[in-house]
Amino acid sequence: MKHKFFENFGEQKLDIILDNGEMKDPFVRKNFSGCCNFMSNEILNKNIEALKKQLSWLERSFLIYKEIGIKTNYSLEEFDNLEILAGRFTRSIDFLVRKVFRSLDDVEFEDQGTLVDVVNNAHKRKLFNDMEEIREIRDLRNEIVHEYLDLKLKDSFSGLLDLTPKLIEIIKNTVSYSEQYFNK
Repeated sequence: MKHKFFENFGEQKLDIILDNGEMKDPFVRKNFSGCCNFMSNEILNKNIEALKKQLSWLERSFLIYKEIGIKTNYSLEEFDNLEILAGRFTRSIDFLVRKVFRSLDDVEFEDQGTLVDVVNNAHKRKLFNDMEEIREIRDLRNEIVHEYLDLKLKDSFSGLLDLTPKLIEIIKNTVSYSEQYFNK
């Protein structure tokens, strides 16, 4: 019944229902929160499965990158491989913060607020050790996304060597933390 409700109405309809004032009735609120939690767990589960796939591709690209190393000049094939890693790095951090961290907030009934709030909630869960660590990862992500010239992009490659293992660790911590919601 709960799953059928989700398929028929989807997330946007759910938001409309939540905002229509019926939640003041304790009976409606009690029954509806169970339905919402079920749906939130389903969304988190799908996001975690997608994150695991991204993690495997990120790790694969990082192994290739470690073989190439930091150089002043790259062959076209090496540069392509480094660009692939940069793209996977940026997509992984975006998906982690925008989808997975927000899904965790949903499951735990946290106010989602801004991206800063979402990251602060993840830090409270001990998914990463230091706020500075996640700031560095986000800064590198922004640097990569906004660099269009290959000369400037080369400067980002050394940051990938330092920060990709940290991102991989955060992703693994998040996957491990999330498993508590699937083993019930």
